[in-house]
Amino acid sequence: MNKRRTNKDITYNALNSYFLNTETMQINKEWLEHHLDITIFNNSWIYEKMQNKRTKSHSIVWCGLMQLADDCIKEIEAPNNNYYASSDQLKKWLDEYGSGFDTLADMVAYVEQYRQEEL
Repeated sequence: MNKRRTNKDITYNALNSYFLNTETMQINKEWLEHHLDITIFNNSWIYEKMQNKRTKSHSIVWCGLMQLADDCIKEIEAPNNNYYASSDQLKKWLDEYGSGFDTLADMVAYVEQYRQEEL
């Protein structure tokens, strides 16, 4: 079995290829939120976490971002390797190309509203 590995360059390249606006060198929030929405609502274990009211909405969005980053890495950078994005790499990526955790604030609010109205 291959050991899971992490690599900052691979993580950044994968995320930047999908979500970085190269003109402004900022995260395209709308595109990121669109993909987070798909990931959160179509991943059974994340959706199960959403149904558990004790799980905070920001934790759900963070799980979605981690899964989305891993999917991007697997698809673009390392389809035959066992690389993943670490939490620290994602935090630094959000700080460098976005507004830190505030980059995810609209998505957290959306998940919270969904949970209150639909679950």
